Amino acid sequence: MVKVIIFDVGGVLMFSDMVFYKKISKYLGIDSKKLIKLRDKLYYERHKGKLTSKQVAFLIKKEFGIEKDVMRAFRKYYLELKINKSLLKIINRLKKKYKVAIVSNMDDLSYKINKERGIFSGFDEVIISHKVRLVKPQTRIFKLALKKLDVKAHNCVFVDDSKDNINVARKLGFKVIHFKNNKQLIKELKNLSIQV
Repeated sequence: MVKVIIFDVGGVLMFSDMVFYKKISKYLGIDSKKLIKLRDKLYYERHKGKLTSKQVAFLIKKEFGIEKDVMRAFRKYYLELKINKSLLKIINRLKKKYKVAIVSNMDDLSYKINKERGIFSGFDEVIISHKVRLVKPQTRIFKLALKKLDVKAHNCVFVDDSKDNINVARKLGFKVIHFKNNKQLIKELKNLSIQV
């Protein structure tokens, strides 16, 4: 019996924009491939809270020898990423019968912006990687979610757009949905006998 439905943010509750880093690179006057390479290199440190956004901005300035306001650029273009408002409406309906939660890899700046935008409001539990110092697909962040929600894995549905995250959750006993779009999500929720 499903008691809790857990959602990712980037690529699920918020649409990912593949040109996000290209826009930032253009604004800063730097090579987008090199910026993405640096982003990937710093991924775990950023999302585990070992590096703040200000520290990352400093490293970008140092790496590319620029003086432009990197934090301002990230905020400007991050705010252009669209929220999946239709999915939030679906979640509001689900809340009548199930607990709903978020487990997401996110740095401090993204968290602050998303909190300001109200993405987290209405969820029973919000677990953000940089705050708990754990990242998906580490098993510990999923186990932390189960502990905080006081539920067993087989009573949870985990929704994410990342195959790696989905595979780890499945191994831990979660029911999983590899998110593609809202229509596919509704269909798979119904397949799990969840009333949407």
